[in-house]
Amino acid sequence: MSDLKWKCPHCHSDATPGDTVCRGCGAAIKSGTPIFVYFFILAIGIYFGSIALAILPAQLEPLAWIAGIASSLGALQLSSRIFKRRVKFTRYYRDYHA
Repeated sequence: MSDLKWKCPHCHSDATPGDTVCRGCGAAIKSGTPIFVYFFILAIGIYFGSIALAILPAQLEPLAWIAGIASSLGALQLSSRIFKRRVKFTRYYRDYHA
């Protein structure tokens, strides 16, 4: 386990990677790659695969699939490095007077 610690912006208590809830205030903690990036990566794989299908002859169609999968895997690796230190604390406040 790393020595990386996050500071909650709401209650200023420490949180570590792997925590899903702040121990101090109960804020939800989300870390890593956001979900919309996965959809973008899927689109990248489909795009490069379709370009490879258009360029390559019919006999090499499996190479187009490999190109699409390889571009998706490369983008996944890149996104995990980019969003390695991303953390988002979300605090939900309840209205008790309603």
